[in-house]
Amino acid sequence: MTQPKNIGLQKGGKDMTYVVVRIYSGTGDRSVDDLLHVVGQELAPQVIKAGCKRYSTVKFMDDRIGSSSFYQSRAAADQGSQIAAKWVSETGALEGYKLAQTIEGEVVYAFQGEQNVQAKEGEIRLYQTSASREDIEAAIREEAQPILQSVTGLIRYTCFKLDDQQGYAVITGHADREASTLLSQKARDARQHSGSRLQRVLPQDPEILQGTIVHSYT
Repeated sequence: MTQPKNIGLQKGGKDMTYVVVRIYSGTGDRSVDDLLHVVGQELAPQVIKAGCKRYSTVKFMDDRIGSSSFYQSRAAADQGSQIAAKWVSETGALEGYKLAQTIEGEVVYAFQGEQNVQAKEGEIRLYQTSASREDIEAAIREEAQPILQSVTGLIRYTCFKLDDQQGYAVITGHADREASTLLSQKARDARQHSGSRLQRVLPQDPEILQGTIVHSYT
């Protein structure tokens, strides 16, 4: 197994990774698999050219569909959003669907787990908190990172500060659902430990979104 590592981030820099998750509800004329295949084949190459480092299509467990995008900067994310909006408008590919939720923000902490392994299952945890990004990062490095280094089946872990609300999101990719469930349980146990830094900065239980990663493009 390749040794996992945490990824250094340039705080406040122009090249800070920016995450965008878009979730759609509804139904269309074509199958979900066919629709996500078209999105991957036609839209993904355009946003990757614009600075997207990883673009994934997702089927959520509540029957919604969506995508997660990791951009090299906020500016690249803005450009990617314009490209996506133009593509959707011109192709009509998402006819019958509406944008139900957007989750986005700058990365606070990132961890690369097992490498050369395809992430098949994903999870997003949304935390409401007024904690500073410095306190969030410090708590994760001290109490969560040892857990990330010990579990199996974790491909990547990213925490980012939400742009449109007071809080943070954690998005993870796993080899299977069992690995995702295990990490979620360990994260909950660590956060509920009396006196822990994670408990202080993340006092409330998160909203959890789970889904299957259909395709990833880089």
